[in-house]
Amino acid sequence: MSPSVARLLGALGTVPVLIAGLWLAPAHAPAHPAGTPAGTPAGTPAGTPANAAPIDPPARAPFVVQDGLHLGEVMDGLKENLKGLAQSVRDPALRGGALEHVAAMQSWTLAGKSLKPPQPDGLEGDELAAYQADFRSDMARLMIQLAELEIEILAGSTDAAWERITGRVFELREMAHEKFQH
Repeated sequence: MSPSVARLLGALGTVPVLIAGLWLAPAHAPAHPAGTPAGTPAGTPAGTPANAAPIDPPARAPFVVQDGLHLGEVMDGLKENLKGLAQSVRDPALRGGALEHVAAMQSWTLAGKSLKPPQPDGLEGDELAAYQADFRSDMARLMIQLAELEIEILAGSTDAAWERITGRVFELREMAHEKFQH
């Protein structure tokens, strides 16, 4: 782990209110900025192909389980943004779109960390607590990979970013699906 990510993760532990406040800050951009073609999903920056538009995370505090937010919603948001990221990360003209997909995935991951995975039959007490902690740990591991990915994209290291996406990020996804999808 790079020192910058370690510092970021250390700061996250001491300033969750700041993070939540930034995440909850209202967006003041119009739904369809000037130059965005009609029919383009809201939040799509001008010049970004519609199929690469990030899916906005829910407007909820990431540290609290919220009524109405379902894990399936979180996973769908991660899946769609991962697709958009994979389509845009190696194209220098779409670098901004790739960063937006990473930011959306980070937001979805923060929202998902506070949720509980589907409970397997017969799992109770300490075993259930360990299962839920394992889920949250996997979400934290994803957040670390997304932070490293963001740094690689910002540095213009598209080959390294692509390797991370097709390597560790996909590995984490497959491992989590094996453990938590029933």
